[in-house]
Amino acid sequence: MILAIYNGVRIGWSEMLAHPVRSLLTASGIILGVTALVTTVSVVSGMFSFWDVQLRESGGVERFSVRATSPPAHQSDIEHRSPGLTTRDALAILENCQFISGVSPQTEDWRNRIFADNGRSYGFRMRGVRPDYFQQYNFDTEEGRFISWEEYGRAATVIVLTQEARFRLFPDRVSVLGETVRVRGIPFTVIGVIQDYQLDFNMGASSWNMLRWKTSGSFIPLTTVQQRLRGPASGRAPDSIDSLDVRVSDIRYLDHAVSQVENVLTFTHQGIRDFTVETRVEELERMEQSRMTYYAALGGVGAISLLVGGLGIMNVMLASVSDRLREIGIRKAVGAADGDIFLQVLVESSVISILGGILGIAGAVLVVDLLSGVLEDSQLRPELSVEALILGFGFSVAVGIVAGIYPAIKAARLDPIDALRYE
Repeated sequence: MILAIYNGVRIGWSEMLAHPVRSLLTASGIILGVTALVTTVSVVSGMFSFWDVQLRESGGVERFSVRATSPPAHQSDIEHRSPGLTTRDALAILENCQFISGVSPQTEDWRNRIFADNGRSYGFRMRGVRPDYFQQYNFDTEEGRFISWEEYGRAATVIVLTQEARFRLFPDRVSVLGETVRVRGIPFTVIGVIQDYQLDFNMGASSWNMLRWKTSGSFIPLTTVQQRLRGPASGRAPDSIDSLDVRVSDIRYLDHAVSQVENVLTFTHQGIRDFTVETRVEELERMEQSRMTYYAALGGVGAISLLVGGLGIMNVMLASVSDRLREIGIRKAVGAADGDIFLQVLVESSVISILGGILGIAGAVLVVDLLSGVLEDSQLRPELSVEALILGFGFSVAVGIVAGIYPAIKAARLDPIDALRYE
């Protein structure tokens, strides 16, 4: 068998050297197919890495949210029985749900204006959070630090600014740590500034930052909102919150975790369904469906080229078998088995496809490099991966093997006497 493979490689290589133009034209379909396939996978991978980054920066699929909402119409008359979403719900979830690794309650208020001592002001979204909120959403600081648990426990008047708030309030300052700002007349000390997050999505002439929510607004301790900024006029309970962010310990248990959280909240809310649970599974499924659609649509171009290349290889191998009928007859007459002839022709076919695959990969690397330069600031910038190269080369070898099966069978079934009569 090893000898047959060696002979197949040797003869296949000799045939290509003897007819270089024909061999190149035969392999052109494979070359173009592999180039198109690898480039397609690279472009789609680069495009969807944008969405992967956005998903990761917003907490990942392991996170789901519980938000306060109006109860259904049939419960409107008994809505007052529910305390609404409160920090006590977070404790109840942690104590009674086994698949939960963390719960982060928070409040959001868009009707705020922050004032600096230099006379500048900024209308912002104030978010009351616990210290673990920053870890849950993958925040980093550019300078300073996040809110500590000690500050959270004593409802400290400290604030963490985002980049937008910092440049609106202190455009000329290198560092703003220790500065005092006022919210509703209460002085707050700046202890940190959130890192600048940019993930620009370009659509024609328009462009917007998909992570702007991480660069706008400011953060203060949740307890400070509840105890110092929320007065009786707000009409809200002291410990009420707007939402809960829940993280599961393992994505495999997401459905169980959602069911457990719903059961716990249904109990703590006296059976009133004044909350809604939002997971990111549907978003992830839509993204994966779109990814597969792009692969299928764009990969079809490469598949067609590979199919044409395979037909070309089959045609050339059939012609090669016809040209070498007498040689095959002599080999059979001196004892070569049908399997030896079959393997030799199949290896010859594979040699052509392997060469085409190598040239196709080289072409794909060149095309991806050119596209990366042209689309440097676009979401369509391709990302070449080892997996894509292996996929392209694997398809080229597979096409060569499949294309060589019929000519190999035809050669193996030749009658040596009829083959020796061939002139």
